[in-house]
Amino acid sequence: MNKYFENNKPPTLFERFKEWVAIEDFCQSSDVIANNLSRIVREWLPPEHETNDYKWNQCIKTIKSKLGI
Repeated sequence: MNKYFENNKPPTLFERFKEWVAIEDFCQSSDVIANNLSRIVREWLPPEHETNDYKWNQCIKTIKSKLGI
C-alpha cells in the first residue's frame, strides 16, 4: 500500500470512539454521552455528493435521520 495513503487516511469510526473514551468524563448524564457519540458519527460520515450515485446519498441520509440529524 502507498505510504502516503497509510499516513494520511482518515480515522476509522472505532478509532474515533477509542479516542473519545480515552478523554471522556463519564460523570455526565446519559443524554450528554449519547449526544457526544452521535456527534462523532455525524462528523465521521462522508458528505453527500453530486457525483455519488443515488443509493449512496440515500444511505447517508438514512443514517443521518436515524441519528436525529
